Amino acid sequence: METGTIRLVDHSSKSGYITPDNTNETIYFHSASMRTNSFTSFATGKKVSYTREKLEGSQGYKAVNIVVNE
Repeated sequence: METGTIRLVDHSSKSGYITPDNTNETIYFHSASMRTNSFTSFATGKKVSYTREKLEGSQGYKAVNIVVNE
């Protein structure tokens, strides 16, 4: 699993972006990819672990199996 920091959270769409610890790129995430039932635990600046997957039809990536590191 990779680690990173939540860069932005949009609670209305239950999605956001993660900045990986080893790069400055941005990785999209959606609450459907979380390993926890509580989207409220996701906040800007929180450290997370996740698995990176290629976004279909895009050059970007998405984060799945996301866990907040507490």
